[in-house]
Amino acid sequence: MGEDTTSVDTVAVAHLQDSRKHLLRDHLDGVAALAEQFADAFGSGDWAGVCGLLHDLGKYSPAFQTMIRAGQGPGAVAHAGGAKVDHSTSGAVLAMQLS
Repeated sequence: MGEDTTSVDTVAVAHLQDSRKHLLRDHLDGVAALAEQFADAFGSGDWAGVCGLLHDLGKYSPAFQTMIRAGQGPGAVAHAGGAKVDHSTSGAVLAMQLS
């Protein structure tokens, strides 16, 4: 059968720019690759790559996805309806649990 297009990785959005969706999985993979590349210079590439994967993990939350899809402009990353949408704590919590 074909690919499951309802998978959270194929629908979760990290950013909207000019009505184009930047999928969250693509964003996390890209940040992880860059972080690993930069940190390889001082022997911490693997560690930095994992941090890159975790840094926006909270953007998978329904609250963030609702906010970003509402297209609330540049401030959408930080606020939804006047309330802050926390997208950074989830990755930090998971990192602490895994350490």
